[in-house]
Amino acid sequence: MQSLVPSLKATHESGAQAWTEAPDLCMVAHVRIVSNEYIHNLPGQKKSAHGGTAIFAKHFSRYVTEQGHTWIGIIHRNTKGRRTYIKKHPVSGRYGFFDFFFPTKRFSQVTRSKKALEPRKIFKAEIMRLQAFFREMKPDVVFLNGFSAPAWTILIAAHEEGIPVVIQHAGIMQVEMEIHKRVNPPVARKFYLEMERDIVRFATRQIFLNEYSKGIFCTKVAEVPQGQAEIIPLPYGQEMLEKFRQKKKKKADDAIRIGNVARWDLIKDYGAYLKIAKAAHTDDLPWEFHSVMIIPDTKFKRRLKAQYRKHIQVHHPMGRDDLAGFYAEMDMLILPSRFDVSPTVVMEAALAGKGTLISPHVGWVSEYRSCGMRDWIIDFDDPKKVVERMKRLLRRNNLKVFRTYLIKRHSPTKVFAAYLKVFKQVQTI
Repeated sequence: MQSLVPSLKATHESGAQAWTEAPDLCMVAHVRIVSNEYIHNLPGQKKSAHGGTAIFAKHFSRYVTEQGHTWIGIIHRNTKGRRTYIKKHPVSGRYGFFDFFFPTKRFSQVTRSKKALEPRKIFKAEIMRLQAFFREMKPDVVFLNGFSAPAWTILIAAHEEGIPVVIQHAGIMQVEMEIHKRVNPPVARKFYLEMERDIVRFATRQIFLNEYSKGIFCTKVAEVPQGQAEIIPLPYGQEMLEKFRQKKKKKADDAIRIGNVARWDLIKDYGAYLKIAKAAHTDDLPWEFHSVMIIPDTKFKRRLKAQYRKHIQVHHPMGRDDLAGFYAEMDMLILPSRFDVSPTVVMEAALAGKGTLISPHVGWVSEYRSCGMRDWIIDFDDPKKVVERMKRLLRRNNLKVFRTYLIKRHSPTKVFAAYLKVFKQVQTI
């Protein structure tokens, strides 16, 4: 199967990616899609969805239902009880939402075990309940939006019922397990790695967001068979783009503001961002550092957290309107992640005309290189070197080529139509 976006080699040679034309949507018959979902995407929720996969699900489900298809979301819910069960939400129209109650003891059993465990035995009750659910729902395709232990049970149940499975690789579990060794002992890491390898064994089609993440998956997890992989980039949020177009907010002063939007997680390398802020302040640079995140109120790394708040202004996660305003106020964003498949913040900031300095371990590296933005990729080991690079970039913050590329190649209509094309293809296999 030819990829919907050419190889990285072709990208470098041509300087752009030639997209395979999206199908005529009138030719795509009605599709019943079951997918892992998120509580904040339920109709009537006061809190907005946050996190890349939740936002993707919100926009994609709206698109497919508007095209006349059916979206059935399974929301993973932890329970301290022993029973696994599924409960329906009272939602009408082309949507269906179900809570999938998953006993937390399953996870603690894996984490605490000193000997190898068999995933199918540990999650037998969940798999069997999902099989019954699939027989009742009769989906045409199961779409896994990211991977986790609950998503694995959906994968196995769908495979047992003969339902095609399409997965989007929003991250790589094995990489996260390696970074979080403190909470994931060797037995647990091996257990979850074997589950992730089941993607190759049982998924009908795998969607990677870029060549970078595909390469890491093949190296860290398992080689992907020819014909099983597609590369489809993340879509930008149309409403965010409209906000940026309608009100190009001008800064109220001449202050230099550096921003970061990420969760408090080792994989996001919040420590590197703090070191940059300290280095800038040591040099008496008149720079403000801002971060949109929640810092857990725990004793773990309390001193580091205090230092973070001292040098960086921390903002609570915000809705799309406020986030658009945040980007407008920044002069530059920083993303020093130890690994990131395709963080939306890079695209959103660029649409607002603001560049993001990224590590070599962020999936946007290939796009940066093809758009002449190699200077925006840097190793964050040396904070002083990073600060010097930032000084140069702040003097010539030209993102026109990259922004034009994003608007053309990451169009939500084009991206979502490509997903529907894949769904139609797997139905006929």
